[in-house]
Amino acid sequence: MSVVLPIQPDAQGRVRTYTASAGQTEFAVPFPFQDDKDLVVFHKVGGITSELTLAADFTVSGAGTAASGSITLSVGAEAGDLITVVGLATLERVTSIVRQGLQASAAIDAEFDRARIIQQELRRDADRSFKAPFGDAPGDLPPRLIEQSGSSASMPRGSRSQWCPERPTLRPLPIHIRAGTQQTRHGRQRRRLRCELT
Repeated sequence: MSVVLPIQPDAQGRVRTYTASAGQTEFAVPFPFQDDKDLVVFHKVGGITSELTLAADFTVSGAGTAASGSITLSVGAEAGDLITVVGLATLERVTSIVRQGLQASAAIDAEFDRARIIQQELRRDADRSFKAPFGDAPGDLPPRLIEQSGSSASMPRGSRSQWCPERPTLRPLPIHIRAGTQQTRHGRQRRRLRCELT
């Protein structure tokens, strides 16, 4: 672990969601990050979530420091708005090490710090994904079952899924499966299953 930029395990997965007060502009970023571009900010108003743009919609302070950073909105939020700050480090090298050249320990330390941050964020995203049991082949979600939603939860067997653009998580929807038969044009009976959203 770096002494300059301590990177501790984060129980909230390098994500923080705040309920804004009227006119609030500043929101804390309590986890370490190296660059302003390593943060993504979402603003949810009346059930609609939008991604904010760095510089145009918000500014960042505290990059590369051990102390907590913060983001500041260009326009104050309304009371009850949800502001979500997500650590999402850009996948890029931050150093250039030349063979048989001078080696700066600070640059190498920063590279290891970035790798650790990316590892934590990859683990967070992997833990939030829809996964098949070990030993089973992976599958795909049918496109017709992917919808827009702002909720998240685990998806049990026999339920539909919904997709939230800023948080790729799944939540269950109740369905009813009807079984029946259908006669083909050749006079044969074919079993038919029909799924209906209840």
